[in-house]
Amino acid sequence: MPALAPLLIAAGVSAAAASTPVGDPLQSPRCQRALEALRAQEAQLPASAAQASPAALAKAAALRRNAQRECLGGPGAVPPPQMHRAPASAPAKRAYSASD
Repeated sequence: MPALAPLLIAAGVSAAAASTPVGDPLQSPRCQRALEALRAQEAQLPASAAQASPAALAKAAALRRNAQRECLGGPGAVPPPQMHRAPASAPAKRAYSASD
């Protein structure tokens, strides 16, 4: 049995290596195509977002999510806004007087 241990470990390591992605995802062809499409769309936008059409801004946002998905993984969805509330405070202590 001790002679089999190195063989089993080697088989497990090679199987794990085969299942892991090779290379940098940022250099993948899909990522590069997504980035090129995004750059082309952003080059067509005016310098000020206020001057851009809503349709052009929406297309750029969709291309940005696609590039995020292809290059970084994940769903590419916009995270929900953070809901911040003021910290809860205790009511002010009432000063007691002799008449209470």
